[in-house]
Order: sequence, then structure tokens, then C-alpha cells
Amino acid sequence: MAMTGDVAAAVDQLRGVRDDRARVLGEEHPDTLATQAELEALLGG
Repeated sequence: MAMTGDVAAAVDQLRGVRDDRARVLGEEHPDTLATQAELEALLGG
């Protein structure tokens, strides 16, 4: 979505994925951390 210009929707979806992964897999799971890194990159942080 971010590649098509809908950054706000991409951020919302990534936040949901990150929250779900944290809940199911744990905060320190590699997939959770990878999603967090993608979110931070998208937000410019």
C-alpha cells in the first residue's frame, strides 16, 4: 500500500499486524521485530 501512495492505510495495517504478532508470538519474536522495523522505516524513524 505504501508503494501505491496510501501510506496511512499501510501504517494502520502494519500496526495491526505488529500488535497481533506481539500478542501471538511475543514482543521479542523475529517476525514481530521485523514488522516493527518495517513500521519504523515507513514512519521515517
